[in-house]
Amino acid sequence: MPWANVRENIRLPLKLARMSKKDSQKLVQQTLELVGLKSFEENYPRQLSGGMKMRVSIARALVTQPNVLLMDEPFGALDEITRSKLNGDLLDLWLQHRWTVVFVTHNIYEAVYLSKHIYY
Repeated sequence: MPWANVRENIRLPLKLARMSKKDSQKLVQQTLELVGLKSFEENYPRQLSGGMKMRVSIARALVTQPNVLLMDEPFGALDEITRSKLNGDLLDLWLQHRWTVVFVTHNIYEAVYLSKHIYY
């Protein structure tokens, strides 16, 4: 949502679930910290790099604290350096929280690096 700042972009699923702004603030703050965007919460998407925009998307998916995270080529449009950094960050998040992640990619390196199981 280019018209909304990072915080409001992340809060969107909670708003759609009719959670009050007051009740959702703590979850949004925790998620901002989780993905390393705490100091960018007032920025708008046009002010962010491609990698930071992807972190906002990941945060928006994580703010609802799902049991399963579905990711369909999330880093496909990013340059290799940013993609590699986000792969590492995603793996670190997984090591901390052990979510089930279904990750679709055409990148063999990415599949091997991020996966416990690979299906093709």
